Amino acid sequence: MKTNAFALISVVFILEIFLAGCGNSKKNNQNGQSSTTPAVAVSPTASPLSDDTRKSLAPIPSRASLCLPLDAVAKIPGRKIADKAALPQMTFEALKNKLAENCANCHAAPESANKVAFLFEHSGKKIIHEGVEKTFVGLSDEDLALRIRASLLRLPGVTPMPPGDLSAERMQSMQELGSQVESWLEAGRPNGIFNLQTSGAESESQTYTTLPEDMTELGDCLPVPEVLGHDFELDQSVEAWTTLPSSLKETDLFSFDPLALAKRGTFSYNVEYPLWADDAQKTRHIHVPSGKNAEGKLVRQSIAFDKETKQFLIPNNTRFYKTFFKAVKQTDGATRYRRIETRVIVSRQAPLKPLFGVYKWNEKEDSAILLTAPYRDGTPWKDETLRIVIDETSGHERTYPLPGRERCVQCHQGDKSFNLGFSALQINRRNVGESGRNLPVGKDELSQVNRLVQYGILAPDIVASELPKLEESGTEKPRNAHEIRAQGYMIGNCAHCHSPEGYAIKEGKVTLELDAGKIFGFDVKRGPASLPRERFVDKDGDLSFSYLYKRISDTGANNALMPMHVAGSPDCRMLELTAKWIKSIKDPDAAEGLPFECKKQEDVKWVPYDPTVSLSFLPRRIDWNEPSGMSALYRDLEFKEGLKLISETVFPVGWWRKKPECRFEGGTPPATPPKWFTDASSTKPWALVYSATPGQMLYTATCMQCHGEKGDGKGPIGQKIFNLSAGKVEVADFMKGLFGKRNDNLKLFDSTKSNGTSANLAGNYLIWMAMEGTKVTFPDDPEIRNFLGPHKAQMLKTIRDRCSWLLPHSSKVIRETDFEYQATRSICLFENELPTDPSSQAYLDLSFLEDGTTPANPAVQNAWLDKAAFNAGWVIFDFLRRVSDTETWPPLKNECEKVPALTR
Repeated sequence: MKTNAFALISVVFILEIFLAGCGNSKKNNQNGQSSTTPAVAVSPTASPLSDDTRKSLAPIPSRASLCLPLDAVAKIPGRKIADKAALPQMTFEALKNKLAENCANCHAAPESANKVAFLFEHSGKKIIHEGVEKTFVGLSDEDLALRIRASLLRLPGVTPMPPGDLSAERMQSMQELGSQVESWLEAGRPNGIFNLQTSGAESESQTYTTLPEDMTELGDCLPVPEVLGHDFELDQSVEAWTTLPSSLKETDLFSFDPLALAKRGTFSYNVEYPLWADDAQKTRHIHVPSGKNAEGKLVRQSIAFDKETKQFLIPNNTRFYKTFFKAVKQTDGATRYRRIETRVIVSRQAPLKPLFGVYKWNEKEDSAILLTAPYRDGTPWKDETLRIVIDETSGHERTYPLPGRERCVQCHQGDKSFNLGFSALQINRRNVGESGRNLPVGKDELSQVNRLVQYGILAPDIVASELPKLEESGTEKPRNAHEIRAQGYMIGNCAHCHSPEGYAIKEGKVTLELDAGKIFGFDVKRGPASLPRERFVDKDGDLSFSYLYKRISDTGANNALMPMHVAGSPDCRMLELTAKWIKSIKDPDAAEGLPFECKKQEDVKWVPYDPTVSLSFLPRRIDWNEPSGMSALYRDLEFKEGLKLISETVFPVGWWRKKPECRFEGGTPPATPPKWFTDASSTKPWALVYSATPGQMLYTATCMQCHGEKGDGKGPIGQKIFNLSAGKVEVADFMKGLFGKRNDNLKLFDSTKSNGTSANLAGNYLIWMAMEGTKVTFPDDPEIRNFLGPHKAQMLKTIRDRCSWLLPHSSKVIRETDFEYQATRSICLFENELPTDPSSQAYLDLSFLEDGTTPANPAVQNAWLDKAAFNAGWVIFDFLRRVSDTETWPPLKNECEKVPALTR
């Protein structure tokens, strides 16, 4: 079949040259992409072909001979859509009512005091109001209509309406209303019916046709190798891209026809362990760039396989496309699929930065436009939620969330090429019973590696049988079939985050790694560091005592539900595979026939996630400078010179964490080294000692888990608080907030003290907020309770408790052998005398009673402890101010590789 097809193509190619005379001419589209059009012969001696001549030539090959039937399991028949040429309509009456519903409270004439007041009618008129005759325009006034359109669409240079930050749902409805006003303007502002313009161009309607009934994850056919082509012009253009084009049609995925795509070098693939996303179906496409060899011939930059690392080597500017489809029950009773979003990655390795984005499909599926709605800081793009009709017979809808940029970064940051699904384990499809596969697989999926080699996507020396196998990927062998099945699921849904460079480990500080082979022979004694009594997996197979199972099954956890950033109710298959694995650790037979229940949620729980800070910073407590805000106690605090010297002093506070790439040799200890070093000096060099300023020490120990390693509000506990509170509680981003613009935001706190003297009260504000000014209610979660303790957001009170351990007869004690002993005493005791004479009244007043927790003199002790906490607040403030000014954070204990003197 393939040989015959090639012969037919050759004949047609000769015919095209004959007809063209001088070959093909190229015409660039707006994206620099080329399209080939035959150039008609202009020779006056050329004569047209006779009908007999045409009949004697070989016929043009049929599509069926160029794109062969395929066998793939997942079916995605396309949704039948009404005539795309028929435009929806709207009446002016309906438009007027929608505008009045959203704008009349502020702008309705004549009562409105707003300087932009008008009548919510078609035409204007004169009105006598409060004894004065005034003329008010109506909605048909051209200047007003244009202004309303621009404000609703939030175009640059106009005041957006409604003002302020909007939820994703409100933003979408305002954009739709703005588009309806635009359609009315284009129709001439009629006082009657007008057409609503669709967002897709007619050319796109012809490109993105309705998907065929036999559509699968791989398309509806397999192109024969002889038709394969290139798109060299677009490949060259992509190299210069700094942003993705606004329309998907300007990319490689201009169609879903496998034959059309193959002719320009784009091909479909699927994966062995797919990502689950609320039961959405997906298609995946890849385009590797082409280059010219020494002979000037176009060749693909094939993906090679590194046998040492067992990783694919992805060429820069390789493009990955993943389109999501949702099932829709249509009025004829059949279930078909609707295109919702296409996610695109232009893969680039450091020092280059990858490009990525999400394209949203319109209702008619003839256009997909790049999401660009800005976060609070003005950068693109933030989350968006849609309401999708999933049953046209009843009108039943379901929420569909489109992920923002930050979610994409958190999921993909663990891979140096920013690609997740195109890996050796994922591309090499396996038979049922192999590598944890227990679901059906088609024969054309099993031959995927060979096909991609044939297409030139994979290098010619790659052989499927030589690629890594999941069952051989760990230092231990899988205990049983349940363990390898669970591990397979984790490859597609968990490992990208729970890997050494992934978000969970790198930024969330979670110790659980789930990459290939990591759960084989899993240690049942392991548990989360933040919950010492918990275990990831119960040794007896009890799911209620297995922290891992609780995290993937607790639907009340909103977006804290694992896997992170995956919408929808729990995947019942994930729960079943994980439950059977946990049961099988103690007894494999206990997992067989395990009774299993999985409750599906009726709708998607989704918390819009915006970790950025508005460019226009405002204090959390806007009343801080009012009588109702910061009291004189805090306004009059001063950062004394002596405390500033302590704040700048570097104290030894522990040991560096050893790493192979770091060396810890020699070093001269001070004349009076800390007691904990003296006790270990015979075995450990001074170079192994980790030092920090008091502010750095306290921030790392008390603030970092919420406010992040870099003060950006992205700490793991802070993220969990945000998710569990449904976005109502966000921890502060210090670097873009209070200390933003390299401390320029601190000027907002220029004010006066109680005595009338001018001062900057930024430090006072931070101390006040961390002692009592913050008034938030945290979600009830054991990990959050365990970390925050009884004081919750009042974190300086946690340090205050630490200082109380220095007081006489305390039930808890800071000893000289404790790492933080020197730094803690320096902070707590600055201008805060600690009497040493047990017979003195001052000593007795600061003492605890025999129970070690009840103050002998509460008023005196509280004043002493408040002073200690204020000192701690000043050194934390000073630390954050200095790192913001230099934009340089000192390395943590586990970052010895960042210190040149310690690297090998």
